[in-house]
Amino acid sequence: MLGYDLVIKGGSVVDPATGVHKADIGIRGEKIAALAETISASEGAQVVDATNRYVFPGAIDSTTT
Repeated sequence: MLGYDLVIKGGSVVDPATGVHKADIGIRGEKIAALAETISASEGAQVVDATNRYVFPGAIDSTTT
C-alpha cells in the first residue's frame, strides 16, 4: 500500500530549528506527512532522488508571483 503521493529521498534537509541533516520526506496531498531518517521508496507513488541536494521543506519561493 502506498503511504505517500511523493517521497523525497536522501536530501540534506534544512530546518531552521534543528539545522541541516540527511532525511527523507513523505508528502501526502499538499502537506508534509513524514520526515524520517529513512522512508521506503515503495511507500511513494512518485520518488525523487535528492542525493547531494538541499531540501527546504515548507519554504516559500518569494521570487514567484
